[in-house]
Amino acid sequence: MKQLIVAVFAVGGAILLGGCESGPLSIGAADAGSSMTAVITGLHLTTASAFPQNPMPTNVDVTLSDPASAQAVYDATIALPPFTPTRGPGPALCGTDFGYSHPITFMTGTDVARTAILNTGGCQEASISGLPPDRKIVATYWSLLAKDLGIEESTLFTTSSP
Repeated sequence: MKQLIVAVFAVGGAILLGGCESGPLSIGAADAGSSMTAVITGLHLTTASAFPQNPMPTNVDVTLSDPASAQAVYDATIALPPFTPTRGPGPALCGTDFGYSHPITFMTGTDVARTAILNTGGCQEASISGLPPDRKIVATYWSLLAKDLGIEESTLFTTSSP
């Protein structure tokens, strides 16, 4: 019996430690080998609403083809700090989330380098493809984004008039 228990633990440990791939998981590994650093030549940002019963957000649909500005937005997006959903003994206290977001596609030439979803409500987190965990969007990020897109910052947070 003792040998059976030892064998079960040995097989289980080998499966657990061996996994499907060898080596530690690194940031960007889910992006088929690409790293966080990318040469970005453009981006496309739009507006989305998760709740159709809410007033429609102002339609922001911007394509940015200036490589320097697109790279600055990309670098700032990747540099956002990790979002920590708990602070203190309970869950994070976030503002109201109406389900508005800005999907953004970062391009390298005609290829998609990375995508992100920028949530404008609630805890204002960013989900970046291939880069866990979610990131916390800070106020200076919204300012940089608006400046590089050539729009008023308030446009990122408003609803359209009926």
